[in-house]
Amino acid sequence: MAKLYFRYSPMNSGKSTHLLQTAWNYKERNMKVLLLTSALDTRSGCAIASRIGIKEEAKPVKTKEDMLEIYTQLKENPVDAVFVDESQFLTKDMVDILGDVVDNYDIPVFCYGLKTDFATELFEGSERLLAIADSITELKSICKYGRKAIFNARLIDSKEQIVIGGEDIYETMCRKCYNRRKNASSM
Repeated sequence: MAKLYFRYSPMNSGKSTHLLQTAWNYKERNMKVLLLTSALDTRSGCAIASRIGIKEEAKPVKTKEDMLEIYTQLKENPVDAVFVDESQFLTKDMVDILGDVVDNYDIPVFCYGLKTDFATELFEGSERLLAIADSITELKSICKYGRKAIFNARLIDSKEQIVIGGEDIYETMCRKCYNRRKNASSM
């Protein structure tokens, strides 16, 4: 029986690497996979890229209509697994469609993304995945002091929930460091 998987962590924990490795495991056994990524994050073009240098082309999705089109295509062109990078940027409706892929086509769907934004608020896609995923796994990361990192601290001044960027804009932090930084900036 297929499942909807959500694997989350802060930035710099190897989510994309893990996604690409799991997809490779399917392909190595001559199984067909579909790779999806958010059209909001254009840093790697239409691809899923890991900081360790591996990269695979992916279909960008931005709207519910994009996801419905994929859903329809899967009926005629089935795959053995679907992989979604940057799943925090999905809408609730898009996540529900991925749930329908699992339930109606018996295709496992693996979603990878952040749980919370820079202000520790849930992203819409992550909130929905936490609510309906069959399997939820936290991938571990560490802060610069070796403690468990759970937050993405934004290093630039912006109140927008979504600001695309890497280590130039964000730093993964443990709760202690995050709260220290938050308290220092509010003084």
